[in-house]
Amino acid sequence: MRTLLVFLLVPSIASAGVYATAEPCPFAIKPDGSAEELSFKPDKSGRFKQELTKYELILNPEKKSPERDAVLARLAKDASPADRAADLIRLGRLDDALNLLEPRTRDRVPDFRVLANLAHAYAVRGDYPDAIRKHAAAWLDAEFPTELPGTTAAQVKWLKRVEKDYYTRWLKLHRDRSEKKGSPDAEEVLPLFDGKPPPDAIAITQQLLLWAPADTSLLWLLAELYAADGRVREAEVLFDDCAWSRSYSNRKLLMAHREAVRRAVAALPPPVEESLVLPTTPDKPKKEATLEDIGLSENSLIAFGAVFGSLAVLLIALQIRAIRRRSRK
Repeated sequence: MRTLLVFLLVPSIASAGVYATAEPCPFAIKPDGSAEELSFKPDKSGRFKQELTKYELILNPEKKSPERDAVLARLAKDASPADRAADLIRLGRLDDALNLLEPRTRDRVPDFRVLANLAHAYAVRGDYPDAIRKHAAAWLDAEFPTELPGTTAAQVKWLKRVEKDYYTRWLKLHRDRSEKKGSPDAEEVLPLFDGKPPPDAIAITQQLLLWAPADTSLLWLLAELYAADGRVREAEVLFDDCAWSRSYSNRKLLMAHREAVRRAVAALPPPVEESLVLPTTPDKPKKEATLEDIGLSENSLIAFGAVFGSLAVLLIALQIRAIRRRSRK
């Protein structure tokens, strides 16, 4: 990553992911096994914002949305315990999820998805010690699945890495933070990555945020990663979301980094304007802008041509006169 703004990610020690048939992995996997990040633009467009907003809407009972309605409709049908629990977690019905999953921990053949979703339900509830115990049991008592619905073998392998290396750390970090007493002003950037972040650190952080969309510490970390990569416009949007939409403005370090990013954005040249080409549609081929599209009419162009032609004739006449005068001398 380029280092335009370097913010220290202090090494330290972090729930299980949400596994459901209705939630296939959205990340493309590169040949080296790392993941491509989901697109995110300063105007908040892109796949990442779309996915994150979907889970935020599902979690919000005060706002009716097609996303939340779809989850409620699924709950009215028969589904596997893992799928049903995942929907309950997304809706914030954590006690219902725990009551559904706890009895399944005694199954003769434990399902990793059941145990992982159980650990995540405890984590979302803020019970990190129990979440860590349940998550450890998932790795001891069950095997990470070799197949997941709608997910390629490469994506399964990547999810296993994220789950084992980073989700586990995320749980422990939050347990440690919950046990500390003090002002939130002193909180630092979530030290998710031990030393130098991996090449797909942004994708990993995005995945954790899709599993835990209410975790503002992950959103702050994502802002830092964009800033460190030189994408300060994207970082500014995320810092603003942390500060105002998620009430993190009392974190002094966050506000200091946000101000540094704002200064970096102010120093950038204005965004390049789009070329004067009409947008394409499925039925219409790409074409150059017409006179009307750029605010000119045919009559105004003719008048402009007549004036320009008269000036051209006058200039030519003056040049001829000057040449004749020089030739007489």
